[in-house]
Amino acid sequence: MKKIIWQSLLLAQILYCTENIFTEAPIKEVTVFPDRAMVKRFFSIPAQEGKHSFIITNLPFSALSDSACIILAGAELLAVTVREEMSEAARSSGLAALKEELKILKEKKNSLQMRMQEAKHLENFLNSLRSAAGEKISHELLISEQSVKAAEYLIKLLKTEYRGTYDALLTAQNESDLLQVRIAGLEQKIKNLEFEKPLMHKDIRVEARFNGACTGILSYLIKGVSWEPVYDVKIYNSGLMETTMHASIIQSSGEDWKNVLINVSTAKPAVAGYIDNLEPWYVDFYRPRLGGRYSLNDNNSEIMSARSVKQEPALVLEECKAEDESARFVSTGGVTAVFSAADTETVLSENSPRKISVVKQQFKCTLTRLAIPKKSGYAYVQAFFTNTADFPLLSGKTEIMRENMYIGSSLIPMTAPGQSTAIMAGIDEDIAIERLDPGPVQGESGLFGNMNRKSFQVIIRAKNFKKTAQTLIITDQIPFPKNTDIRVKLVSAAPKPQEKEFGILEWSLEIPAQGNCEIFFKFHIEYPKDMQIDI
Repeated sequence: MKKIIWQSLLLAQILYCTENIFTEAPIKEVTVFPDRAMVKRFFSIPAQEGKHSFIITNLPFSALSDSACIILAGAELLAVTVREEMSEAARSSGLAALKEELKILKEKKNSLQMRMQEAKHLENFLNSLRSAAGEKISHELLISEQSVKAAEYLIKLLKTEYRGTYDALLTAQNESDLLQVRIAGLEQKIKNLEFEKPLMHKDIRVEARFNGACTGILSYLIKGVSWEPVYDVKIYNSGLMETTMHASIIQSSGEDWKNVLINVSTAKPAVAGYIDNLEPWYVDFYRPRLGGRYSLNDNNSEIMSARSVKQEPALVLEECKAEDESARFVSTGGVTAVFSAADTETVLSENSPRKISVVKQQFKCTLTRLAIPKKSGYAYVQAFFTNTADFPLLSGKTEIMRENMYIGSSLIPMTAPGQSTAIMAGIDEDIAIERLDPGPVQGESGLFGNMNRKSFQVIIRAKNFKKTAQTLIITDQIPFPKNTDIRVKLVSAAPKPQEKEFGILEWSLEIPAQGNCEIFFKFHIEYPKDMQIDI
């Protein structure tokens, strides 16, 4: 009797402890990293007493099981188990939703087709009335001027009605075409889903000891997500620069993020948070390997010498390899930054970019004009500025506007707080540049002693069409010899440039309003008479 009672109590306890509660855990917050994301789901459990289990279902299969973390308030966490399940029910639910949407679209299309048919009948009727009114005018030209005016008024009225009918018919046709595209897309989705194998998903089973109601947070890492910074930059001639940084997020994780708080971070969770200590680095006399197995990468000469000839002692360096090569990495330094969207956002799992604005800033900038006439006949605008924010500007593609006019694409480099940098801001078409390079100068080229000489001259002209003076930085070059037997000399230059490495010449010129300037320079190339040069 005691044994039966004990077994009954034990069975009741097991049933009581293993009672499962299924709960919804909607996504509230997502932090996106460069190659993954951390998802946070919030949930609540009604008042319970004692030990219970609850299950959070239909997590995406791409969720990393080892990263799952549960935080409870109002209950003691006992155990967490992650299970992989087939999502046949979810697929059936998705099919039903798609078919219902398809049904609604087809009903809309049928309604549009009926409207189009009615509009077509009305159009034909109005055409017949216009023809009849025209015939009436031609018959009554000699009868009554008043009748003619009435008929003309009728034709104008019919034209107005006809135009309205035609526009309505055209609008309905466009709507019908768009609906057909959506219908075709849905039909293809349904077809693909019907032939797909059931998808896998993950469930999380949580065991806890309750003492009333409970709230909790589930967080986990998920793959199939990435982001990169992109910028919209407005530059004004007053020296003000406005930047808006967007996070371009792409995700195909298998779950949609609808109306959630989005954070983006430059942190790299995939990189180990630790670094191995240095192992001893030994130096010893060289000892040839005798016998044993050799890999295909062994040097043949070393193998032969090890087998046949005794080697003299020699110093060699041998580095002890770490046991776990995958844990070795080189840190380039850098700053980790986190940016948050101002409001909740929606990012669907459709593998297409979603651009979210995260931060706006203003900087003071200095505009200069740069020109490399050998490469381009345009003067390019460069904006110099200092990052006065307390966080870094991340490297990213930039869309540039100058005085509310779109200029083109550029690139913002990685810029730490307090660091100065520059971005290119398109061309300035109010400055024209011309470069004349006629080739070797006749009379100054030829054989001089044992050396050949070629003499070149270059003329650069710049014209400023603006009503204000402009500073223009012009860069050009003379050849740089690869061989010591070749000598290159800058003979003359006006104005005098700043000479830099590898033959680069740079001028900083002030061009007056609606004025011009000219640069002239000449250089010699000398080389042995029995040689030819490639220039």
